[in-house]
Amino acid sequence: MPGHGPMKALSNIARPLCMCVVLLFAGCSQMELYERDISSSTGSIESARDDAHRAAEYSKRGSAYSEKARYSRAFKLIPAEEYERLFGPLRSRITNRP
Repeated sequence: MPGHGPMKALSNIARPLCMCVVLLFAGCSQMELYERDISSSTGSIESARDDAHRAAEYSKRGSAYSEKARYSRAFKLIPAEEYERLFGPLRSRITNRP
Protein backbone atom coordinates (compact mmCIF):
# COMPACT_ATOMS: atom_id res chain seq x y z
CA MET A 1 0.00 0.00 0.00
CA PRO A 2 1.42 3.39 -0.89
CA GLY A 3 1.92 5.81 1.96
CA HIS A 4 2.37 3.14 4.64
CA GLY A 5 5.30 1.37 6.16
CA PRO A 6 8.75 2.39 7.33
CA MET A 7 9.17 5.20 4.79
CA LYS A 8 5.96 6.88 5.94
CA ALA A 9 7.06 6.59 9.58
CA LEU A 10 10.47 8.03 8.70
CA SER A 11 8.82 10.87 6.83
CA ASN A 12 6.60 11.66 9.84
CA ILE A 13 9.69 11.95 12.03
CA ALA A 14 12.01 13.70 9.56
CA ARG A 15 9.66 16.54 8.61
CA PRO A 16 9.24 17.99 12.14
CA LEU A 17 12.94 17.45 12.85
CA CYS A 18 13.92 19.40 9.73
CA MET A 19 11.56 22.21 10.67
CA CYS A 20 13.15 22.44 14.14
CA VAL A 21 16.63 22.67 12.64
CA VAL A 22 15.54 25.36 10.17
CA LEU A 23 13.88 27.39 12.94
CA LEU A 24 16.95 27.06 15.14
CA PHE A 25 19.25 28.41 12.43
CA ALA A 26 16.79 31.18 11.55
CA GLY A 27 16.74 32.25 15.18
CA CYS A 28 20.53 32.28 15.43
CA SER A 29 20.94 34.45 12.36
CA GLN A 30 18.16 36.71 13.63
CA MET A 31 20.04 37.18 16.90
CA GLU A 32 23.10 38.28 14.94
CA LEU A 33 20.98 40.88 13.13
CA TYR A 34 19.71 42.25 16.44
CA GLU A 35 23.27 42.41 17.79
CA ARG A 36 24.30 44.34 14.69
CA ASP A 37 21.35 46.75 15.08
CA ILE A 38 22.27 47.33 18.73
CA SER A 39 25.91 48.06 17.88
CA SER A 40 25.00 50.28 14.95
CA SER A 41 22.50 52.27 17.00
CA THR A 42 24.97 52.70 19.83
CA GLY A 43 27.50 54.20 17.41
CA SER A 44 24.83 56.42 15.88
CA ILE A 45 23.76 57.67 19.32
CA GLU A 46 27.31 58.77 20.02
CA SER A 47 27.64 60.59 16.71
CA ALA A 48 24.09 62.03 16.49
CA ARG A 49 24.07 65.70 15.53
CA ASP A 50 20.87 66.61 17.38
CA ASP A 51 18.38 65.31 19.93
CA ALA A 52 15.86 64.12 17.31
CA HIS A 53 18.39 61.80 15.65
CA ARG A 54 19.66 60.64 19.03
CA ALA A 55 16.10 59.84 20.16
CA ALA A 56 15.43 57.88 16.96
CA GLU A 57 18.55 55.79 17.53
CA TYR A 58 17.63 55.17 21.18
CA SER A 59 14.25 53.94 19.97
CA LYS A 60 15.84 51.68 17.34
CA ARG A 61 18.28 50.27 19.90
CA GLY A 62 15.48 49.67 22.41
CA SER A 63 13.46 47.79 19.80
CA ALA A 64 16.46 45.64 18.93
CA TYR A 65 17.03 44.85 22.62
CA SER A 66 13.38 43.89 23.09
CA GLU A 67 13.38 41.64 20.02
CA LYS A 68 16.64 40.04 21.16
CA ALA A 69 15.04 39.33 24.55
CA ARG A 70 11.93 37.87 22.89
CA TYR A 71 13.99 35.53 20.71
CA SER A 72 16.20 34.64 23.67
CA ARG A 73 13.10 33.54 25.54
CA ALA A 74 11.67 31.69 22.55
CA PHE A 75 14.89 29.75 22.01
CA LYS A 76 15.38 29.26 25.76
CA LEU A 77 18.63 31.23 25.82
CA ILE A 78 17.38 33.08 28.89
CA PRO A 79 15.74 31.34 31.86
CA ALA A 80 11.99 31.88 32.22
CA GLU A 81 12.46 33.37 35.69
CA GLU A 82 14.92 35.97 34.41
CA TYR A 83 12.61 36.88 31.52
CA GLU A 84 9.68 37.33 33.90
CA ARG A 85 11.82 39.37 36.27
CA LEU A 86 12.85 41.69 33.45
CA PHE A 87 9.66 41.89 31.42
CA GLY A 88 6.82 40.53 33.55
CA PRO A 89 5.81 43.74 35.37
CA LEU A 90 5.96 45.82 32.19
CA ARG A 91 3.84 43.35 30.28
CA SER A 92 1.16 43.38 33.01
CA ARG A 93 1.08 47.20 33.00
CA ILE A 94 0.57 47.22 29.22
CA THR A 95 -2.19 44.59 29.20
CA ASN A 96 -4.07 46.06 32.19
CA ARG A 97 -4.56 49.56 30.82
CA PRO A 98 -7.99 51.09 31.44
